[in-house]
Amino acid sequence: MKFKTIALTSAASLAVLALASCGKGSSTTTGTGVTTTTGTGVTTTTGSDTTTSTNDYTLTVPESFTPEASMDVSDIDLETATDEQLYTKFWGTYEQEVEAAESATSTAERYYHYAKAEAYILDQALYLPMTTEGGTYGLTRAAYRSVPYAKWGLTNERLNNIAVATDIVKPADRQTLKAKWQAANNATNEGGYSTWSDGTHTSSYNPVQELTNLGYTVKRSFKAALSEFPQTFDPSNTYRSTDIDHIANLYDTLIEYDNAGNIVPGLAESWTRSQDGLTYTFNIRQGVKWVDSTGAQKQDLTANDFVFGIKKVLENATTSYMYAPLAGYDPVLADAGTLPVENLGVRAVDDYTLEFTLSERVDYFLTYLTYVSYMPLNQAYYESTATVTEGETTYEYGSNKDKTLYCGPFYVTELTDASAFKLRKNSNYWDASNTTVDEVIYTFDDFSNQKATYDAFKDGTYDSVGLNTERMALAKADGLDQFKYVTDTTAGTYFGGFNLNRKAYATESYESTTTSTKSDDAKALTKRAMLNTNFRRALLTAINKEQFNAAVVGADVALFSLRNTYVPYDYVALPAATAGYEAGTVYGDVVLGEFNKSSWGQYVTALADGYNAFYSTDLAQAFINKAFEELGLSDTDVIEIDYPYQSYITVYTTRAQVLKASVENATGGKIKINLVACNDKYAFYYSNYYVDEASQLNYDIDISSGWLPDFGDPSTYINTFSRSGDMVRLNGINAHSKSEE
Repeated sequence: MKFKTIALTSAASLAVLALASCGKGSSTTTGTGVTTTTGTGVTTTTGSDTTTSTNDYTLTVPESFTPEASMDVSDIDLETATDEQLYTKFWGTYEQEVEAAESATSTAERYYHYAKAEAYILDQALYLPMTTEGGTYGLTRAAYRSVPYAKWGLTNERLNNIAVATDIVKPADRQTLKAKWQAANNATNEGGYSTWSDGTHTSSYNPVQELTNLGYTVKRSFKAALSEFPQTFDPSNTYRSTDIDHIANLYDTLIEYDNAGNIVPGLAESWTRSQDGLTYTFNIRQGVKWVDSTGAQKQDLTANDFVFGIKKVLENATTSYMYAPLAGYDPVLADAGTLPVENLGVRAVDDYTLEFTLSERVDYFLTYLTYVSYMPLNQAYYESTATVTEGETTYEYGSNKDKTLYCGPFYVTELTDASAFKLRKNSNYWDASNTTVDEVIYTFDDFSNQKATYDAFKDGTYDSVGLNTERMALAKADGLDQFKYVTDTTAGTYFGGFNLNRKAYATESYESTTTSTKSDDAKALTKRAMLNTNFRRALLTAINKEQFNAAVVGADVALFSLRNTYVPYDYVALPAATAGYEAGTVYGDVVLGEFNKSSWGQYVTALADGYNAFYSTDLAQAFINKAFEELGLSDTDVIEIDYPYQSYITVYTTRAQVLKASVENATGGKIKINLVACNDKYAFYYSNYYVDEASQLNYDIDISSGWLPDFGDPSTYINTFSRSGDMVRLNGINAHSKSEE
């Protein structure tokens, strides 16, 4: 099973599309149990040119604290251990809680068991939650909330309604736009929206008109930097954000979100749900045309296109996990790519009527529908791209702009690797009259030259740019820092992995810069240490995430984007009382409550975004001393940890040095961080993010990956750490199912 992953490079170092503002206020959505937000606990002080994040949180432990014994791993032999054995040993309790959630009889009980599962992996230090997307300084020419707004799915990547000025938007004008948006949507804070609407646009906020009213000249293009070009335009055959973030602009989906987060019509002009909640019937918009890379009309879009799109996803076994709510779903067959679409609860009733049948009531089912798994594909055209080699059929659909059909607001007119990527407005799009830009232009930038990236924003090559510490210095020198603002944090979570079963000590084709300098004895010692719970806890508590983040984004905003849970703290709330928690308790408070039951988690008093929740030199020293005792080591021994980093980006070099100093100081030198300098993005990403097989991961600890949610339920995160989830490989364990053992 594959999942959409995001790469850490996009955090603050890149030119970001930064359209919202910082912080999540307090709001709740009643009736669905899906969406609720709380404050982050971060105090924001805003002056004429300053925004700082502060809080008074400190993790303190009594002198009498003694770590409990680590998990017994005497039965694990890494030379012979299977993925099943490793997963059962380290993730077995997690799996039990997830299974309990899946068999729960209420939504509240399900959320409770997910939270228990997450509290367990925090206690066992099996991963390291780090930061969110956003929460950083930026400059932009785009209007506040002029793109769709949702925590999940892909519609918030859509640019067809973006409002872009010829000049940088002033912070005071952003506040005016924000007030206009709030007034139009009857909201008093960010996140104050209704997840469910009656199928009509409910927002009267018109960012193009509001920019004009403020005296800005609005232009008909949007320009951005891009470090990774898409490899395919086939939504049925990819899960990487570098592809699907662009696919979102090339295909439409059944439903969409407006800029207030309301579900509104897309390719389905209306829909109904049966009284028992098991059948959804969508009335497909008639007259929608597929177009080619010249914008020429091709076939009509029909209900069968959605069925065929699902068929191809099932065959490719990429994102077929998204069909879990449908009747007939079989996870084993789906993972193997052998689940027939005919067995699934989807059918074209006629050319313009599409029906889904669920195995059980899932009130958040609509939130699935803006992801690639539910995008349509034209069967006749797709099959026309087939080639047969030695009896094996492959399809070239989506391999380039000319082998793709488009039904979204844009089509691709140019894609030159390491040069330019251009989208053109689809004049045949069903909502073309409301498309606010005629073209989207991406320019390649590996972000190794910070001044060049900053200058490209100044001269209009890019319309938005993130201000890391280097670019902020340039902005201050030019006086452009007066236009800075803090971008909104998103539901994306970046985190680190601890490699429990390292096999690779060099990255293929990049051996000259990525080969470990550790001796064989040092490698063997590190392997033993990584299996030790208290050693991993020492790493978790020794990393000063605030300083780590500040090295890139600056001290003023370093706290804004800190994240301490995998599922965002405020992603959902308990719709009913359960297990001693009141109705309305947010997910993160349940995680905190369960984590507080552990021997050391009891001292952590905050897990919300914005807190440096785990950092404690006292805890780090206690854990490393206990680990050394359990491993039979002396105080003069040193455990070496390889950490790859992007040496071609200066701020990331600084950040790596901060991590090294933080860990080594907090553990009294008992842990030594070996900084592995990757001199280009491929050397770095083929050590971690690009790797599909756990045996190819070239690190002991790594912070390179993240996850953006696909739908409005915690399982969109939690399942990525299942046996068949893609993220479990970050522990050195391959995705697998029990049937494979």
